[in-house]
Amino acid sequence: MAVPCMQWVASLITVAIALGVACRADAQPSGRDQAPAEASSAAPSVPSDEALLEAREAARNGDRDLLVSLAPRIAGHLLETYYEYWKVSLQARTGEDDAAAVRAFFERYPGTYLADRLRADWLLALGARGDYATFQGQLREQIWNRDDLQIRCYATLTGYALEAGGRRDELAREARRQLSSTADPGGDGCTALAERLIDDGRLSIWERLRALIGRGQIAAARSSLARLDESTLAQVRQALDHPGDWLAARERDLGSAHREIALIAITLLARENPPRAGELAERLDPALTPHQRGVLWGRLGEIATMKLLPQAQEWFRRAGPELAPEAGFSRSGETLEWQARAALHAPGGPDWSELGNALARMTADQQHEAVWTYWDGRARMARGDIAGARQRFESIAGAFGFYPRLAAEEIGRPLELPAAPPPIGEEEIAAMEARPGFVRALKLYRLGLREEGNHEWSWQLRGMNDHELRAAAEYARRQGVLDRMIATSDRARSEVDLQQRFPTPYRRTLSELAQSLGIDQSWIYGLIRQESRFVEDARSGSGAQGLMQLLPRTAGYVARRIGLQDYQPSRINEADVNLRLGATYLKLVYDDQGGEALLASAAYNAGPRRLRQWRATLKAPMDGAVFVETIPLNETRNYVQRVLLNTMIYAALEGRTGVDLKSLLRPVSSNMPADTDLP
Repeated sequence: MAVPCMQWVASLITVAIALGVACRADAQPSGRDQAPAEASSAAPSVPSDEALLEAREAARNGDRDLLVSLAPRIAGHLLETYYEYWKVSLQARTGEDDAAAVRAFFERYPGTYLADRLRADWLLALGARGDYATFQGQLREQIWNRDDLQIRCYATLTGYALEAGGRRDELAREARRQLSSTADPGGDGCTALAERLIDDGRLSIWERLRALIGRGQIAAARSSLARLDESTLAQVRQALDHPGDWLAARERDLGSAHREIALIAITLLARENPPRAGELAERLDPALTPHQRGVLWGRLGEIATMKLLPQAQEWFRRAGPELAPEAGFSRSGETLEWQARAALHAPGGPDWSELGNALARMTADQQHEAVWTYWDGRARMARGDIAGARQRFESIAGAFGFYPRLAAEEIGRPLELPAAPPPIGEEEIAAMEARPGFVRALKLYRLGLREEGNHEWSWQLRGMNDHELRAAAEYARRQGVLDRMIATSDRARSEVDLQQRFPTPYRRTLSELAQSLGIDQSWIYGLIRQESRFVEDARSGSGAQGLMQLLPRTAGYVARRIGLQDYQPSRINEADVNLRLGATYLKLVYDDQGGEALLASAAYNAGPRRLRQWRATLKAPMDGAVFVETIPLNETRNYVQRVLLNTMIYAALEGRTGVDLKSLLRPVSSNMPADTDLP
């Protein structure tokens, strides 16, 4: 049973006042030197909180009876709307007669985050049952989650299914491109789209299998084999399970084997044994069509680049012109990026000519991305086109980011921090404090529901101008949610408040640690900002925890190494403990990597063992920027770029002069670190 509207509003106001009073009592004039009084998760303190969390688990587990039975204990709770959402969403997911309940929720809670979230859930249910007319109407109302990969696939399927005119061929081509480039081709929506296209003869089962295998979705690939005849089915299953065995049995006459199955088997084998896969690809090559050749060698080139193998460039060359978008190669954008990295990582140093060829094949939008604009400038500079290089650098030098900053340094433009924006008034902060959505977000944080809290918080920011965003960011600071302060302030375009975007809590602790360990305090701040955004109880999917995102095994290793006698795994999220262990580990990898912040940052994220493997591929010292761009893990590459940029900004905010990125990007050698025991 839902709480009456006035009672619900009264609950919000009561909690808002309580939060506001507590906040003002503890408020500091500046957030830069204080540890945040964080709105961290805690055990539920009242029975209704416990019931709410129990209801969430019941909804996740599909236990409708338990969910319904919890209604009396949740009635009147500040977050009762979440309970109502979980009930209706469960109906939609389980295929019950949900239309009336869903529409009633929309009418009762219009303009809320949960109404939009429920609409996304309903869209997935409508797409799954093929109710395209209702799906199309609801999609027009959707604000967020329109880019959800499965909703996008259902949207494409809806457009295709409802199209009765002459655009079906065009829509089918777009659908094929989408299926081959999406990160989750095996999801329900994309599977439904693929099956419809296969039924209509507009997508081959082999193209479908290539897309799934290319994303590592082998289980989904196996589920799509039912359309194959019995003999072919048996071969594909063997190729999926034991690609090396399938290929070995046909090695002597590989050209007469089933070419599509051979493509699958060689691609899978390349993940474990690239040289052997390349040898077999050579044998198969004469029997391939130009398109199949582009698909095979392009994929092998990607894998070789990810493994930093010297064959990468040659394998990309073997793919030929088929990699270009106009040739119909659906993964061309992603593949061309890896080809560009292969040219940068060429054994004899960057192959600027091959880099230029890869960039020239990219779409105009891709060419204008900051990363490829910068590398186009570097390639032009290496070829002696100084004017062209400067033009490319100038086109991005005014933006904020790793590559715009590097471009600015290439043309001698020093870092200029923006002036402090106008102050935020107390009445503007009070207006944020009174917003029910922010109050709900803070309650969600205190219940440990950080993801839901972040969504609720971000929903409130829609339509805010820069000044309002900064007021909301200041409110976040006062509530101790520094990650929301940073994320909120980052949205402002003209009013750039670096004090909000780059806070310095725990200043005394980190200053003492930096001084005793002999590492740069700005670097520690830059790393924490990227790792956790100063969330003390942050936890990653891999199990890393706390401000400096330490894995329990790493934390235990460091504690033993420094003789921290009273350390227990349960203390990993304590700020002082996490900072001490994290900063010490950072110092260990810093020394291990020869005192280079670039390499130590990469090792902190990917692990020292991977760094040793990557550096072992170098035949000569490598330009630091080239090394960063050719890091084979997307996450680590982006991580290093952001940590180094953060470090530079923090150093500038400390008043240090002559701060630049290039000083952090010194050449990288293959000299191996000595400490091979670091986790």
